[in-house]
Amino acid sequence: MIGPTGSGKTYLVKTLAKLLDVPLAIADATSLTEAGYIGDDIESVISKLLAAADNDVEKAQTGIVFIDEIDKLARKRETNHRDVNGESVQQGLLKLLEGAEVEVPVGASSKNAMVPMVTVDTTNILFICGGAFPDLDQVIRERLAKKSSMGFNAELKDHYDNIGDYECKFAARFAAGRIGRAMTMVESTEFAELRRDVMDVIKNAKDMDSADIMTSVKRVTNYKLTIDDYLDLMLMWYRDVLMFKSTNDTNLLIFNDQMTLIKSQAQTMSYEGLQDIINSIDRVKVRLQANVNFDLVIELLIMAIKENS
Repeated sequence: MIGPTGSGKTYLVKTLAKLLDVPLAIADATSLTEAGYIGDDIESVISKLLAAADNDVEKAQTGIVFIDEIDKLARKRETNHRDVNGESVQQGLLKLLEGAEVEVPVGASSKNAMVPMVTVDTTNILFICGGAFPDLDQVIRERLAKKSSMGFNAELKDHYDNIGDYECKFAARFAAGRIGRAMTMVESTEFAELRRDVMDVIKNAKDMDSADIMTSVKRVTNYKLTIDDYLDLMLMWYRDVLMFKSTNDTNLLIFNDQMTLIKSQAQTMSYEGLQDIINSIDRVKVRLQANVNFDLVIELLIMAIKENS
């Protein structure tokens, strides 16, 4: 879960735990250290979960663990000493995430001879990690620049110098922090073309007649293999419009290069209309998974956008 400080990550997790009626443990990744060093060891998060479940092991084994500030566990660069807060903690957490039987103390946060121990199976525990992940766009740019510039068909180091900061930020946000995916998007001319076609429908849907809608449907057919990206771009657009309409805060938006259009649509579209479009996009995803006729589903979506624009 990625979002800046104060965006509501912890609140969302607390609400989820309340709706599911399961125990919740919240841990700060910055306080975790490798076993044997000052700080909380990795298994202490399971101890917190057990305490939240009133020491009921079965209940704890179906609970939720939220680890905040997970981005702070990145491997330290150019360090000559043991990284007890970064890579070592990552390896310990991976064991819990994959599912393991862990011995944890009952009624205490640390192990000692005076405290009884119980075994907790983490297989069915839901682990949610959250963080702000700042400067992901710079990470993308650095990794692109590290590509080999030697040998046949190699690209020169300055090949990526013309990629704007906005493109890197957009890719990082759209890829939800998956660096490899974001790098592919920045380099892809196909993704850039897909974005242009999505924006064309968004900008012109209001004035489309039947012939224009059918033309747009045929163009969307070219993206059958990447239809999830097409729909996600639309979903993010109307999420931006809804966000700006609600908060008037441009810092929360992904399509920062389209502020004039976002402001215009936020003024003219109703909350109900925006929610109807978002629901229509969700229905399209469900219908396509059920193998409903592709052209018909996309036509209904464009009509819903037209009616609510």
